[in-house]
Amino acid sequence: MSKSLTIEDVITTYIDSIDKRDADSAFFSRTLLSMYIFYEDKEKTPLILKNWVLSKLLQVSNGDSADSAFSLLSKAGQKHTKPMYNQIRCVCFVTLKLRGGMNKSQAILACVQEFGIAERHIYRFLKDIEVNEDVSDNTLIFFRDNDVLSDYSTY
Repeated sequence: MSKSLTIEDVITTYIDSIDKRDADSAFFSRTLLSMYIFYEDKEKTPLILKNWVLSKLLQVSNGDSADSAFSLLSKAGQKHTKPMYNQIRCVCFVTLKLRGGMNKSQAILACVQEFGIAERHIYRFLKDIEVNEDVSDNTLIFFRDNDVLSDYSTY
């Protein structure tokens, strides 16, 4: 998550990637669908996300398969792992702990205990991914708790 990205920016980036049929299209589609469910439950779905989901549902109603419309199928022979999810999950977890008043060392140790990822990896994740102060706790909770790659093998 870049310092200056809004949730709408992330959604737009994911949609563009899906439209281009990039290698991570299936991951981005699952993420967007999870985001849609998360935000609909709170009645705060960004309009761009609602429009994307509705356009894909229209494709399904016109005869396309859901897998095709939502780009849920991966390319043949493509290997899937979860390093991106693990990184985001840890960064969101630590950020939430810091916002809750823990110091950095305590937050990282809590993350090690929670997810079983080595401390050195968590420090690297924190260097690689910066979270802007205006990213809401709800967004951090979403990315911490939702594994959109749950049907893929772990690394």
